[in-house]
Amino acid sequence: MTIGAMIVSLDRYPLGILPTDDFQLVSRKYTIEERIMKDTKSDTHEGKVVSVTGNKVASTCSQGKEHHHTLTKDAKVTCDGKESKLADLKAGTPIRVTQCKDDRSKASSVESGKHLAAAH
Repeated sequence: MTIGAMIVSLDRYPLGILPTDDFQLVSRKYTIEERIMKDTKSDTHEGKVVSVTGNKVASTCSQGKEHHHTLTKDAKVTCDGKESKLADLKAGTPIRVTQCKDDRSKASSVESGKHLAAAH
């Protein structure tokens, strides 16, 4: 059977699907960053600061996509391993944002420093 450009073989009846059964194939396109995060099961992303406003940080990833995160009340911000404040981060600073598992728009920690600059 051919579905779009995908060929599905039902010769061995995988998962109990029979040639007479009706089924729907659902597909979703992922960005490169989403696929990397999904494959590594990582809740972090690295990028550079675009702006900081209050408890919110905007950053860009290596693909140039802009991300926005609101820090949780107990979020930890560090710079070169030392406790810092979000307001200390300037545009262009390399950062690693740890996202909350239940809401990826919230961040539980933000790291910045020289060790991240080497990763880009």
